[in-house]
Amino acid sequence: MKLFLTLIALLAAPLSLFAFIETPDDLKVGDELPGPLGVYYPYQGEKASCVNVRLVNNRFRCYFLAEDHKTIVEYEWPRAIIQYGNAVRKGLNRNTTVMKPAENDAPYLMAVRFIPPPDRYWIRLVLQNKADEEATNNLNSPPPPDAESVSFPMEILNQLPVQDAGDTDPTDTTNLGGIPTSP
Repeated sequence: MKLFLTLIALLAAPLSLFAFIETPDDLKVGDELPGPLGVYYPYQGEKASCVNVRLVNNRFRCYFLAEDHKTIVEYEWPRAIIQYGNAVRKGLNRNTTVMKPAENDAPYLMAVRFIPPPDRYWIRLVLQNKADEEATNNLNSPPPPDAESVSFPMEILNQLPVQDAGDTDPTDTTNLGGIPTSP
């Protein structure tokens, strides 16, 4: 019996190295967003200094965060478009979905489309002030300078369980280039 328990302990030990982070549905403005998880884009808005895109319950969510990259602030754009493709599966799989304000005055934008696992996607984010169908259908080119939108570069959203490196900060957005500004 002792040998059996020792084997179980040895097999279960590596599981403690993996970070499993859940995002609750009842978060409000001012709450701290669990993480780090998803992609953090630098952004300079009225209250937000960072935009976080993550998968929650197999749906994309977009949070606007304060300077500490943890505190949720009110979203500053009423619509977001995500172009995405699964980085694990082979083949060309380019999809687009729209995120709109979630129900019950939740402080995030949410897509209604179910995003199947595995949770490793390349994504490109565009924030919009209004429903611009031309921009929605043409994500391959950046919006014109006078458009009421902000476009972010393609990034890899990796929510597969990974070993915690311990010395890296996924919220560090200093190497992501220019900082978009609010409208």
